[in-house]
Amino acid sequence: MTNMTQARRMGQCILLLDNTLVSFGFYLAFPLISSHFVGQLHWPALWVGCALGGRQFCQQGLSWLGGGLADRFGAKPAILSGLVLRAASFALLAHAENIGALLASCLLAGVGGALFEPARGALLARLLPPSRRERFFAWLMTTENLSAAGGAWAGSLLLDWGFY
Repeated sequence: MTNMTQARRMGQCILLLDNTLVSFGFYLAFPLISSHFVGQLHWPALWVGCALGGRQFCQQGLSWLGGGLADRFGAKPAILSGLVLRAASFALLAHAENIGALLASCLLAGVGGALFEPARGALLARLLPPSRRERFFAWLMTTENLSAAGGAWAGSLLLDWGFY
């Protein structure tokens, strides 16, 4: 195996692991968010649901922008910027004391996702030979869905420990 092939395989493994951990960690927070804001702070579930839905809408709606920025500046800066924004959004979420702060943190999380998600796909397309793309993307989506389910399950186990 050549050094280039080894480097590509390592990059594929790193992106697969990154995607799994990001998905697991993100969905781990959902039960905690719902429990904290609706159950403990007694905010209307509609508000919390709209904020979480706003994150999804923002992420999917701005993916074209994230993909364009990744094309212009490279996938790695877009992925790193997106992950930093997602981390900042969780820090803001931890201290949200009103619906505006919750919505801002959710929208910031959506912008972060819009940066790293399309950049990751583009980087994988470059790292994978055409003969392996279909199988690898199937693995990627499988691990993403399993880690999302596992993250939500783990988050539900953490409910007794509190939001912070």
